[in-house]
Amino acid sequence: MNEPDLEDLLPDLEGLDEQYERALLEKAHRIAQLSQHPGWAEYCDYLVRLTEGLQLRILEGKCRSFDEYKEMTGRVAGMRKAMKAPDELAAQVQALHEQAIINEEEVEFHRGG
Repeated sequence: MNEPDLEDLLPDLEGLDEQYERALLEKAHRIAQLSQHPGWAEYCDYLVRLTEGLQLRILEGKCRSFDEYKEMTGRVAGMRKAMKAPDELAAQVQALHEQAIINEEEVEFHRGG
């Protein structure tokens, strides 16, 4: 059985990249809109208070088991990630944009343009 050439696979791969990029851009846009809503600040304040309470509980050694410790630290990490979502998605979109520019420049270079 012959292996397909990379050139034959490129259209399929490019379609996947475009779907991923489109989904990322849409998600980043929706999250950015949410973060502009007045309720976003209240939500983040709520998460900060929860995080502080959990961290205090962890630092004071009030977890009854290692499993509870892992659960509490995981919750703290998840809340922090939720609060950073708009910035993280914006950074991913920026990196994607920069990579697209690099890819375009490489294609132009190889074409001799």
